[in-house]
Amino acid sequence: MKKKKNEPKQTNERKLTPEEERLISQAFRSYYKDLYLYAASHTKNVLPVEDIVSETFTVACEKIETFKEHPNKKGWLLNVAHFKILETYRRLHASDMLYTEDMEELADLSSPYADCRLRLTVKDVLTAEEYLRFRRYFVWGYSLEEMAALEHVSKSNMSAKLSRLRKKLRRVV
Repeated sequence: MKKKKNEPKQTNERKLTPEEERLISQAFRSYYKDLYLYAASHTKNVLPVEDIVSETFTVACEKIETFKEHPNKKGWLLNVAHFKILETYRRLHASDMLYTEDMEELADLSSPYADCRLRLTVKDVLTAEEYLRFRRYFVWGYSLEEMAALEHVSKSNMSAKLSRLRKKLRRVV
Protein backbone atom coordinates (compact mmCIF):
# COMPACT_ATOMS: atom_id res chain seq x y z
CA MET A 1 0.00 0.00 0.00
CA LYS A 2 1.38 3.41 -1.02
CA LYS A 3 1.92 5.96 1.72
CA LYS A 4 -0.04 9.17 1.28
CA LYS A 5 1.87 12.46 1.04
CA ASN A 6 0.62 13.92 4.31
CA GLU A 7 0.95 10.81 6.46
CA PRO A 8 3.58 11.11 9.18
CA LYS A 9 6.64 8.92 8.78
CA GLN A 10 6.78 5.79 10.86
CA THR A 11 10.04 5.88 12.82
CA ASN A 12 11.60 3.80 15.51
CA GLU A 13 11.78 6.67 17.98
CA ARG A 14 13.24 6.21 21.38
CA LYS A 15 13.38 8.58 24.28
CA LEU A 16 16.58 10.53 24.73
CA THR A 17 18.56 9.87 27.88
CA PRO A 18 19.07 12.82 30.24
CA GLU A 19 22.68 13.06 29.01
CA GLU A 20 21.50 13.19 25.38
CA GLU A 21 18.89 15.82 26.25
CA ARG A 22 21.62 17.95 27.85
CA LEU A 23 23.77 17.55 24.73
CA ILE A 24 20.93 18.67 22.45
CA SER A 25 20.07 21.58 24.79
CA GLN A 26 23.69 22.69 24.92
CA ALA A 27 23.99 22.44 21.12
CA PHE A 28 20.78 24.43 20.76
CA ARG A 29 22.05 27.20 23.03
CA SER A 30 25.49 27.22 21.42
CA TYR A 31 24.61 26.92 17.74
CA TYR A 32 21.05 28.17 17.25
CA LYS A 33 22.13 31.67 16.23
CA ASP A 34 24.79 30.36 13.81
CA LEU A 35 22.32 27.94 12.23
CA TYR A 36 19.67 30.64 11.99
CA LEU A 37 22.07 33.08 10.29
CA TYR A 38 23.33 30.34 7.97
CA ALA A 39 19.81 29.38 6.94
CA ALA A 40 18.70 33.00 6.55
CA SER A 41 21.70 33.87 4.38
CA HIS A 42 21.26 30.81 2.17
CA THR A 43 17.52 31.20 1.71
CA LYS A 44 17.42 34.97 1.26
CA ASN A 45 14.57 34.89 3.79
CA VAL A 46 12.17 33.23 1.35
CA LEU A 47 11.92 30.01 3.34
CA PRO A 48 10.76 29.56 6.94
CA VAL A 49 14.16 29.79 8.62
CA GLU A 50 12.87 28.76 12.06
CA ASP A 51 11.45 25.57 10.55
CA ILE A 52 14.76 24.70 8.95
CA VAL A 53 16.63 25.19 12.22
CA SER A 54 13.99 23.23 14.11
CA GLU A 55 14.15 20.37 11.62
CA THR A 56 17.95 20.41 11.92
CA PHE A 57 17.71 19.78 15.66
CA THR A 58 15.02 17.15 15.06
CA VAL A 59 17.49 15.27 12.86
CA ALA A 60 20.11 15.61 15.61
CA CYS A 61 17.66 13.98 18.03
CA GLU A 62 16.77 11.23 15.56
CA LYS A 63 20.43 10.52 14.82
CA ILE A 64 21.65 11.14 18.35
CA GLU A 65 24.26 8.37 18.24
CA THR A 66 25.93 9.88 15.18
CA PHE A 67 25.65 13.39 16.61
CA LYS A 68 27.13 12.35 19.98
CA GLU A 69 30.16 10.76 18.36
CA HIS A 70 30.84 13.47 15.78
CA PRO A 71 33.94 15.54 16.58
CA ASN A 72 32.58 18.75 14.97
CA LYS A 73 29.01 19.14 16.18
CA LYS A 74 28.54 22.63 14.72
CA GLY A 75 29.78 21.44 11.31
CA TRP A 76 27.47 18.42 11.49
CA LEU A 77 24.49 20.65 12.27
CA LEU A 78 25.40 23.10 9.48
CA ASN A 79 25.60 20.21 7.04
CA VAL A 80 22.16 18.98 8.11
CA ALA A 81 20.81 22.53 7.79
CA HIS A 82 22.26 22.74 4.29
CA PHE A 83 20.39 19.61 3.21
CA LYS A 84 17.21 20.78 4.96
CA ILE A 85 17.41 24.03 2.95
CA LEU A 86 17.76 22.07 -0.29
CA GLU A 87 14.92 19.75 0.67
CA THR A 88 12.68 22.66 1.63
CA TYR A 89 13.41 24.53 -1.60
CA ARG A 90 12.53 21.41 -3.53
CA ARG A 91 9.32 20.78 -1.65
CA LEU A 92 7.98 24.32 -1.22
CA HIS A 93 9.33 26.05 -4.26
CA ALA A 94 9.81 23.29 -6.79
CA SER A 95 8.54 25.41 -9.65
CA ASP A 96 10.98 28.18 -8.66
CA MET A 97 13.83 25.73 -9.20
CA LEU A 98 13.23 26.23 -12.89
CA TYR A 99 14.66 29.71 -12.62
CA THR A 100 18.23 28.56 -12.99
CA GLU A 101 20.78 30.45 -15.05
CA ASP A 102 19.64 28.50 -18.11
CA MET A 103 16.03 29.58 -17.69
CA GLU A 104 16.15 33.10 -16.23
CA GLU A 105 15.93 34.68 -19.67
CA LEU A 106 12.55 33.12 -20.31
CA ALA A 107 10.65 35.01 -17.66
CA ASP A 108 10.97 38.41 -16.07
CA LEU A 109 10.71 37.28 -12.45
CA SER A 110 8.94 40.47 -11.41
CA SER A 111 6.16 39.84 -13.94
CA PRO A 112 2.94 38.28 -12.63
CA TYR A 113 2.87 36.24 -15.84
CA ALA A 114 6.33 34.70 -15.43
CA ASP A 115 5.02 31.41 -14.05
CA CYS A 116 2.36 31.18 -16.73
CA ARG A 117 4.81 31.82 -19.58
CA LEU A 118 7.23 29.29 -18.19
CA ARG A 119 4.47 26.70 -17.74
CA LEU A 120 3.26 27.21 -21.32
CA THR A 121 6.79 26.91 -22.69
CA VAL A 122 7.40 23.72 -20.73
CA LYS A 123 4.06 22.29 -21.88
CA ASP A 124 4.83 23.09 -25.54
CA VAL A 125 8.20 21.35 -25.44
CA LEU A 126 7.34 18.20 -23.51
CA THR A 127 5.09 15.32 -24.42
CA ALA A 128 2.13 14.68 -22.14
CA GLU A 129 4.04 11.86 -20.44
CA GLU A 130 7.14 14.03 -19.94
CA TYR A 131 5.05 16.92 -18.66
CA LEU A 132 3.42 14.67 -16.06
CA ARG A 133 6.87 13.39 -15.07
CA PHE A 134 8.10 17.00 -14.84
CA ARG A 135 5.16 18.01 -12.63
CA ARG A 136 5.53 14.99 -10.36
CA TYR A 137 9.22 15.56 -9.71
CA PHE A 138 9.70 19.34 -9.79
CA VAL A 139 6.32 20.66 -8.72
CA TRP A 140 4.72 18.01 -6.52
CA GLY A 141 8.00 16.81 -4.99
CA TYR A 142 7.78 13.09 -5.71
CA SER A 143 10.97 11.20 -4.92
CA LEU A 144 12.87 9.23 -7.53
CA GLU A 145 11.76 6.01 -5.82
CA GLU A 146 8.09 7.00 -5.92
CA MET A 147 8.27 7.95 -9.58
CA ALA A 148 10.13 4.78 -10.53
CA ALA A 149 7.46 2.72 -8.76
CA LEU A 150 4.64 4.60 -10.50
CA GLU A 151 6.17 4.04 -13.93
CA HIS A 152 7.36 0.50 -13.15
CA VAL A 153 11.00 1.24 -13.97
CA SER A 154 14.24 1.17 -12.00
CA LYS A 155 15.48 4.17 -10.04
CA SER A 156 18.45 4.58 -12.40
CA ASN A 157 16.12 4.47 -15.41
CA MET A 158 13.97 7.19 -13.87
CA SER A 159 17.06 9.26 -13.13
CA ALA A 160 18.09 8.99 -16.79
CA LYS A 161 14.59 10.01 -17.93
CA LEU A 162 14.70 13.10 -15.70
CA SER A 163 18.17 13.96 -16.96
CA ARG A 164 16.96 13.81 -20.58
CA LEU A 165 13.97 15.95 -19.62
CA ARG A 166 16.26 18.63 -18.12
CA LYS A 167 18.45 18.62 -21.23
CA LYS A 168 15.41 18.99 -23.44
CA LEU A 169 14.25 22.01 -21.44
CA ARG A 170 17.71 23.61 -21.43
CA ARG A 171 17.84 23.53 -25.24
CA VAL A 172 14.60 25.48 -25.48
CA VAL A 173 14.93 27.84 -22.58
